[in-house]
Amino acid sequence: MGKIKKSTKKVDIQALKKQRRFQKKVVKGRQVSEKSMANFREVESEEEEELQLEEKQPIRNTKIVSNEQEDDEMDGEDNEGEEEDEDEEEEDEEVEVELDSKDKELANKKDKKEVGKDSEKTKSLKEQITQHKKDLEELKKKDPKLFEFLGENDKELLNFNTEMGAEDDDDEESEEDDDDEDDGEEGENKKEKKQKEVLTSALLDSWISEANKNTTVQSVKKLVVAFRCASHAGSDLKEVEKVPYRILNSAVFNRTLLICLENMPKFFDKLLDYDSVKHSDEENTDANNKTELPSSSKKWNLVKSCASSYIRSIIQLLTQVSESKLLLIILKGLEKVICYSSCFTKYSKMLLKHLLNNWSSSEESVRIIAFLCIRKQAILCPFPFIDGCLKGIYLNFVRNSKFVNTTSLPLINFMCNCVIEIYGLDFASSYRSAFVYVRQLAVHLRNSLNTNTKESFQNIYNWQFINSVRAWVEVLSAYPGQEQISQLLYPITQIVIGMINLIPSSKFLPLRFHCIRFLNRLAESNGSFINCTPYLLDVLEYSEMKQKPGKSGKNGGGSGGNGKDSAASNSKKSKLINFYTTLSVTGQQLNSKEFQDGMLSQFTELLVENLSCFNYHIGFPELTTPVILHLKKALKSKQYRPKVLSDIQEILEAIEKTSKLVKQQRDQVSFSPKETKQIQAFSDALKEKYKITPLKQLLLTIKKKSKQLQQTLIESTKTYNYEDDEEEDEDEEDDEENYDDDDEEQEDDEEQEDDDEDLYHEDEEQEKQPTKKSKTIAKQPKKPKFKVERNGNDDDMVEDLVLSDDE
Repeated sequence: MGKIKKSTKKVDIQALKKQRRFQKKVVKGRQVSEKSMANFREVESEEEEELQLEEKQPIRNTKIVSNEQEDDEMDGEDNEGEEEDEDEEEEDEEVEVELDSKDKELANKKDKKEVGKDSEKTKSLKEQITQHKKDLEELKKKDPKLFEFLGENDKELLNFNTEMGAEDDDDEESEEDDDDEDDGEEGENKKEKKQKEVLTSALLDSWISEANKNTTVQSVKKLVVAFRCASHAGSDLKEVEKVPYRILNSAVFNRTLLICLENMPKFFDKLLDYDSVKHSDEENTDANNKTELPSSSKKWNLVKSCASSYIRSIIQLLTQVSESKLLLIILKGLEKVICYSSCFTKYSKMLLKHLLNNWSSSEESVRIIAFLCIRKQAILCPFPFIDGCLKGIYLNFVRNSKFVNTTSLPLINFMCNCVIEIYGLDFASSYRSAFVYVRQLAVHLRNSLNTNTKESFQNIYNWQFINSVRAWVEVLSAYPGQEQISQLLYPITQIVIGMINLIPSSKFLPLRFHCIRFLNRLAESNGSFINCTPYLLDVLEYSEMKQKPGKSGKNGGGSGGNGKDSAASNSKKSKLINFYTTLSVTGQQLNSKEFQDGMLSQFTELLVENLSCFNYHIGFPELTTPVILHLKKALKSKQYRPKVLSDIQEILEAIEKTSKLVKQQRDQVSFSPKETKQIQAFSDALKEKYKITPLKQLLLTIKKKSKQLQQTLIESTKTYNYEDDEEEDEDEEDDEENYDDDDEEQEDDEEQEDDDEDLYHEDEEQEKQPTKKSKTIAKQPKKPKFKVERNGNDDDMVEDLVLSDDE
């Protein structure tokens, strides 16, 4: 008997272990109460198991104690979210309206379109039912065995007659029977759903006429409820259940949106005796002189619940709608109600997120209205809100300016103008925001100067960094007289000069021209002296300005015949270079005629532009003496091309003529250089007397040519290139020459993708070996090619800049 008892004890222990494992799986992720643990211990009889439980219990308690703070934080967030939801539900309950007998009659009336649709649906269903019955009868006659087989295996198909007949005869009775069979809770939910009335056009018209005749709070609440029902039409089932009315027709949906978006601001203004149009037009940009909001009126408590419900429904629409036309209508309606949304900080922040998203990713018309709404929010909302507007506008501009080409350049210009406009509203907050981001740009530049790696250089030499610098340059040049913003002039100029000196290579000459253009813009607008001539005269020392196109730096002269052939091939295959949409060029483009001509035109334009900023100053002759000496030295040397020498001669003549004019006027003056006011008066008088100096006239002619060239470059991207077809027709004459030309074109394409100049020169030396016949090259064995899998020029590619407020 003793042995039997031992075996029973073992069996009980195993059962208890299984029970414990099962309970651990069920109770996982929940806190076990002390009562349940005590009951669980009473079932266990052995002392060893009790000890194991006592050892495990403090471990579980330590986990709970360690996570107490996290649980408290999560509970706090959940409680806040629940409180906000409860507040919104209470406001919705306040806005809800009970229907009168007339309203119920109008709700039961169906529109003509709805009745027509319902009749068409019922007719189509009846036709399908009769057709199915006929098919079953024909099947029974033709193949009775198959009919019996279907009766045994698929009874639902044959019982179609009775089921569908019963549904057609009496739909309401079947719905009532289903309600009786379901549980109590489901029955109650279905009754609630049945109690929801349908919002028809007749009911909507009655509400609008009532609001136009007598604009009371009750009449406005009805329209707010209708708009809320329309905004939740395409949302989840849980949100749809909260809405008191149903919208079944698309025409009713469109009418409710249009009518409410147009008329609700008028009704709110009548109830509060407030003029939203007048107050929104007043642009008091100072932080202390804000316009009066509707919340300042005594009747605000009457309209507060309606206004909050209306704004929440607009936010709901913005989350759902993606079509540009419907977004345009919603944003136009939102622009009229921003003075009311600015009374609620929570809703204004939610609206700002949606508006920034539409401003940075939608069509042009939607972008414009979204920015107007953001601007009104920044003006009307209380003080801290403008900081979020400034931050969001700048960061979205930087994110959307990674790539620049002829198609994206107008969009980037528009966004840059929006940044300029929003940063001119409040200069105190604009200075704080600008200081943070300018400092971050300086930190990025300092890190790249200290590390001296390719990746660090690419973090600076990319479109995202350059467009961010350009934004601050444009902001400083748009508001030159402001004391707070003008303090950032020196750090911005130092950042631009650091970008120029980072890699002084001819490969990055387009980027240097961008930076010099920024400096000229700052000097012209702010009236400060920024000397860019050393960085421009340095361009004359590059070999690309001296040598003829098509010749490399290593083999300057080369053989006569091969040099011409290489120049012809480069001129055919190289494309026009747009210096406004490029930052760097490849090794093959450096030797092309298009790049060298563009480099010369950029050099002349920027040099004349920089000198014309100071051509009315009293010290202009002394400023231009080193430039004149340098240009005369270049004319004496015979290293440059004739086109370069002719342009230098033209610039030199214009500089000398303007300096003579200034000297003539300066000789008639008797005041000393210390008298700054008289010096400023001298420059103003010279501007009035000589509105167009020879140097300025030359600048105007150069800019006209550059505009024409820019238009041709934009059109060249759209037109078809017929040169490729001509080359194919010429190559079809000889099969062997076609094979050789294809190999050379592949090698040239690989050289464009490869950024290393040494590889380019090695391949070029191999190509320049003297050959008399192309057949001998075809017979030679092919050499292995160096392939690089890249989508484009890696110099313009870079990871995203990390822009934040932490630094």
